[in-house]
Amino acid sequence: MVSDIIRWENKDMRKTKRYLMSALLLVLLTGCTSKEKPNTVPAPDTNTESVEVKEDIMTDFTELIKNGGTESELMEYMDKNISKATQDEADQMVLELGKVYKKNLPELEKQFMEANSNPALFDAFELDMKEEYADKISDPELKKFVKTAYKNGYTLLKEEGEVYPVINIAMLDKFTKYTSEPVESLLNLK
Repeated sequence: MVSDIIRWENKDMRKTKRYLMSALLLVLLTGCTSKEKPNTVPAPDTNTESVEVKEDIMTDFTELIKNGGTESELMEYMDKNISKATQDEADQMVLELGKVYKKNLPELEKQFMEANSNPALFDAFELDMKEEYADKISDPELKKFVKTAYKNGYTLLKEEGEVYPVINIAMLDKFTKYTSEPVESLLNLK
């Protein structure tokens, strides 16, 4: 009886710890920006084609989010276009991606809770949770699910017999050269 209570408390504490870690990452990604715009007036842009391209970049990015684009689709779009964006737009792209992570992570965690009952998950990731070990998963549907999680910018952690996803902040490092110092600092908190 007492051992059952202790096991339940340990499991409950592990879940709480995981959720707190995920929540902290999400808060760091989404909560450290100012809504205020600086009082500087930008110099007029004489290149109207450049302005149109930049407007299209943000419009297309916002549209991709509205249409339910995955994290990997958003990162692919950012890879191709963030260098053409202003620093404010780059900040906005990174922060919007953070909001997508914040929205999608709880559902992904639920899916991994269900996947934890499949022994093929543990067989593949016996000691280490390296991405390349996903190829060892014998269940094709589970293999696709795990590979998609990695592709979407998550990494997997294994703790006391349970596998769970966390946001792989390191995948966002490539965007820091385009962002402001506050957003760059946020992304460097690994």
